Order: sequence, then C-alpha cells, then structure tokens
Amino acid sequence: MEIISLIIAGLALCGGIITVYVNLNLKVKEIEIKMIGIEEKICAIKIDTLANNIILDKKFDKIYNQLDRMEGKMDDKFEELTIIKTKFSYEKEK
Repeated sequence: MEIISLIIAGLALCGGIITVYVNLNLKVKEIEIKMIGIEEKICAIKIDTLANNIILDKKFDKIYNQLDRMEGKMDDKFEELTIIKTKFSYEKEK
C-alpha cells in the first residue's frame, strides 16, 4: 500500500512539474511574441525616421541652392553698383 501511495505521489509531483513547465513555456512564448511586436514597431519608427531625414536633407539642399542663387544675384548687383559708383565718381572728378 505504501508503494502505491509513493508511486501516486511521484506521479503527482511529475504532473505538477510538467504543468509548471508548460505554463512557463507559454509565458515565454507570449513574451517572445510581444518582443517581436515591439521590434517591428522599433523598425517601423527607424524607417520613418530615415525617410524623414532624407526628406529634410532634400529640403535643406533646396534651401541652400536657393541661398546660393540669391548670393550670386546679390554679388552681381554689388558689382553693378560698384561699377556705377566708380563711373559716377570718375565723372564727378572731370
């Protein structure tokens, strides 16, 4: 009789250990699924950030190009004004 109760206790212990193992395994799977979801969100954010940086770089390039053109135009106007000033001061000396 004692052997039967010992066998039953051993089986109950094994059943409990298996139950705990299965529950822990399920929790690990749930955590892995959540981590995969988080990693996907992080990747999406990184992709959006890269896309935004590319857009910003293009906009900055356009702005710098416009500023360069404006600088060129201002240099041309300055040269014209310098020429006019030189002519005016030359005529004034005559």
